[in-house]
Amino acid sequence: MPKLLRILFIFFYLLPNYRAAAAPSDTVKYSKDFEFREGIYLSFAGFRNNNPIASSKIVSDLDRTSSNFIADVVSRKSIVYLDSTGSQQKIAGDRVWGFCQNRTAYIYFNGEFNRVAVIGSLCHFVAEYVSSIGYYDPSYYGGMGNTIRELRQYIVDTQTGNVLDFNVNTMETILKRDAGLYSEFMALKKRKQKESLFLYLRKYNERFPLQFIVN
Repeated sequence: MPKLLRILFIFFYLLPNYRAAAAPSDTVKYSKDFEFREGIYLSFAGFRNNNPIASSKIVSDLDRTSSNFIADVVSRKSIVYLDSTGSQQKIAGDRVWGFCQNRTAYIYFNGEFNRVAVIGSLCHFVAEYVSSIGYYDPSYYGGMGNTIRELRQYIVDTQTGNVLDFNVNTMETILKRDAGLYSEFMALKKRKQKESLFLYLRKYNERFPLQFIVN
């Protein structure tokens, strides 16, 4: 067999095996019937891989039969859990990424755990934003000025793990990943873009379904 033919034969023989190894066959597309595993997400990767610290691995004196067991655990200053080797590990409550309880995911952001209302390649949630205005005098107990609390909308970009403000500028940047959606969005007037944010979030999630790793 000529050398070139032997090379081509080897290439086409190995190609299917390479594709099988490279293909994400161990992933499942998110749907409303997707089963989130309950537990604590130590990081974004824990959420992205549907791989939290299970409640059975959490070391706590709280009532495990309570439907709010996990929420009660993460409300404490520190959390103790068993790692893959069975050794106890400790982490501050405000260092976890979030948790899942009763099939609902929560993310820790701006000092609170917030329900993730929309799950997709772009996850949407609402969190309280606190800001201060006025003159601040550190010698005055409690400082001076007014504290403003307002609810703001955010998204988790699961491609990067970043939490971003849910606004026109953010969506404009993300939609650049898809020429068709980007052209549609940019053809709208500014006011219409603002009114259509959720529409294009949904279109993006439909175009790029969120895939979870199956372990």
